[in-house]
Amino acid sequence: MTTLTLNEKLLSVLLAVTQRRALAISEVSIGFTHDWMKVVRTYFYDLPSEFTTEIGLKRNERCIRAIESFEIPTEWLEAEHETLDQFTFQY
Repeated sequence: MTTLTLNEKLLSVLLAVTQRRALAISEVSIGFTHDWMKVVRTYFYDLPSEFTTEIGLKRNERCIRAIESFEIPTEWLEAEHETLDQFTFQY
């Protein structure tokens, strides 16, 4: 298992992917797409690899599954940027 210390960039990527997941799920309900997981995976893998690698995310099944099912805690969203390092993300 990999544990990453939260920072502003990591939180931004997790937010982007979880927001894309919410949109993809809505798109399934209106018939725009049939597979929200495929949409989310494509979105994640389309992010620049040097950016995701820089923050510690990997392009493997364990990492993408953790991100797909992750719900960002309210405490993370309410924390000051300089205190984000008290939280961790695991995959």
